Amino acid sequence: MAHALSVFVDSAAASGGTIKEQQLMDDMMVGAGSAFSALRHPENAAVDALEAALSAGVSASDADANARGALSVVHTLASILTGTRPDVPFSLACRVLLPPVLRAWAEEAQEGTEPAAVSAIASLSEAMLGPASPEPSLRRLADFVDDFCGRAGLPCQLPLDPAECGGPRPRQCCDAADPQCGQGAHDVPAAPTWLGQ
Repeated sequence: MAHALSVFVDSAAASGGTIKEQQLMDDMMVGAGSAFSALRHPENAAVDALEAALSAGVSASDADANARGALSVVHTLASILTGTRPDVPFSLACRVLLPPVLRAWAEEAQEGTEPAAVSAIASLSEAMLGPASPEPSLRRLADFVDDFCGRAGLPCQLPLDPAECGGPRPRQCCDAADPQCGQGAHDVPAAPTWLGQ
């Protein structure tokens, strides 16, 4: 579901400030609601997950055909990540990248840059989580994705490739606030086995 949400975020950002924005928002609301429901109630998620995936596909197709040609940030980064790390499923890459990208967009809201994209993403977030101004709205959506994907057993970060950090992790490869960082004790848990299927 994080993959579907990342499609909606990318589509909203790409169409923000264009004539297609409202049409896309109308199309995405059903899928966003289904994704929200599937994340909140994963035990009954089959129909909601299919509806969210279908709506995400329609949204991606519609957003790609816009004159502004804005970059789909999450999907671009996920493509780079999975190209360099073929062991990482694309949907997991989107899950890991979506919250930091949303938080970066929230910083853009603070700085007043990219107002059309930020406003469009905030509208999507408000439809799922309730009203808030743009910056808190984007941060709330990032926290929601982290929280509910975490409950489903999806990691919030990826383990580093052993070639990137052999042996104990050096300081730049783990959380600098972790007092055991660099001593090999800061390992990221493995993703669930079903994730790669």
